[in-house]
Amino acid sequence: MFGQYNGLHEEGAVLIGNLQWQDFQRGDSYLEAAISNIGLDTREGFLTWGLNGRARITAGFDSQLQVRNNTGRTPFRGGDNQSLPDTWVSGITTSEWTNLDDSLRRFDRELSRDRLYIGAEVALNSQWELTSNLSYEDRQGHGDVGASIYVDGATADAVLLRSPVDYRTTEFDVGLAYSGEKLHLAGQIDYSDFDNKDDRLSWQNPYSSYGPNVAYPAGIGGLGTAPDNERLGGRLTGHYLFSPVLRLQMDASYAVASQDQSFLDYSVNPALQVNQPLPRSNLGAEVATGTLNARLLMQPLRGLNVEGYYRLRDRDYDMPRNGYNYIRGDGSDQRDSLFTVYNTAHDLTSQTLGLEGSYRLPLRSRLTLGYEFENIERRNVAVEETDEDRYTVAYRIQPWSSFSARLSALFGNRAASRYNWDQSY
Repeated sequence: MFGQYNGLHEEGAVLIGNLQWQDFQRGDSYLEAAISNIGLDTREGFLTWGLNGRARITAGFDSQLQVRNNTGRTPFRGGDNQSLPDTWVSGITTSEWTNLDDSLRRFDRELSRDRLYIGAEVALNSQWELTSNLSYEDRQGHGDVGASIYVDGATADAVLLRSPVDYRTTEFDVGLAYSGEKLHLAGQIDYSDFDNKDDRLSWQNPYSSYGPNVAYPAGIGGLGTAPDNERLGGRLTGHYLFSPVLRLQMDASYAVASQDQSFLDYSVNPALQVNQPLPRSNLGAEVATGTLNARLLMQPLRGLNVEGYYRLRDRDYDMPRNGYNYIRGDGSDQRDSLFTVYNTAHDLTSQTLGLEGSYRLPLRSRLTLGYEFENIERRNVAVEETDEDRYTVAYRIQPWSSFSARLSALFGNRAASRYNWDQSY
C-alpha cells in the first residue's frame, strides 16, 4: 500500500532526482523549467517561457503509476480474449477443477498514465486576455472486473478477470476574458475525445453447468467495454456592477456529448442461435446538458442584504428508441420477443427561484428570511413533475468572540403530479 501511487513499489535504493531552473533575460522575458521524480515512474515536469504581464507558454508532462496487490493468480491467458490452458479440467463447481493449482500463474496489476500538455495565456490589451490548452493522455495497464455466464443471474457461472486498459483522451479548450470597470466576463469552449482501443472483453467458460454450446470448452462469455465518445461544451461566467449596492452574477454552461460506437453482436458465442438481428448498427445518441446560475445581490438599506437567485439544470436526450432482444449472460439461444427491452431517454429540467434577505442586529446578530420555489420535470418516470415551496427563518448571534449560536426553522410544502406507472419503458 505504501508504494501504490508514489512509484516506490519495489525494494531497494532509488535515485529520485529533482531539478529546478530559472533564467530572467532582458526585455522582461523569462524561462523556467522543473522536473521532479526523475528516477521514478511517477515523474513530471514543465518548461515555461513568458513575458511579464503579457504572455506565457507552458509545455509539460505528467506520468502516474498505480501498482496494486500483485499476489493474485489466474488460470486465464490472453488480453481482451482470454482462454484456459489445454490441460484444464472443468466442473460444475470450483471444487471439481482438479487441475486448478497447476494452471494458475501470477500477473501484474498496474495502471500507468502519461499526459502531455501545452497551454498559452496572452494579454491582448489591458482588458482582454486569451487562453488555450491542449492535452493528450495515454492510460494503459490492467484492472479487474467480475463477469459471469448465466440465463438466470441467481445461478451464474462467475469469474474474476484481469481486464485490459488501453485508453486515449484528447482535450482542447480556448477561452477569452474581459475585465472592465463594471463588467467582467469569461467565456470558454472545450472539446474532449475518448478512444478505447478495446471494444470488448471475452473469456472461455471454465464451468460445465450448461449444455455443450455454453459449457467448457466451447462456451464463451463477453463484456462490452467503455465506448468511444466525444464532448463539445462551453461556459460563460461574469458579473456586472450596477452600483456599489447592486451586483449581478452569472454562470452558464452548455455541453453536448455524443456516442456512436458500433454495437457488439448479441453474443460473442457463435454457437448460440440468433433469430432476430440488432435493430441498429450503433446507438447514434446525443445528450445535451445545460446549467444556469444567476444571482442579483442588493443592499437597499444599511445592514440589510437581499439576494435573488435563479438556478436551471436541463438534460435532454436525442437518440432513437429501439427494442433489443439481447441474450442474457451468453447462456442460451436468443429467446422470443417477450424478453425484448427498449432503451429510453430520461430528460430532466430543474428550476429553482429564490429570494433571501438578512438584517444585521445588535450583539453581532443577524436575522435571515428566505423563500425558495423548485420545479422539476422528468420524462419516462412514474412521477413526471414535482413542486416544492421552502420557507426559512434563521437567527444567528455572537455576543462574544468565542461564542456563537444559531436557531433556524424550515417549512417545506411539496406536491407531485399523478403517479403513472404506464410509461414508455
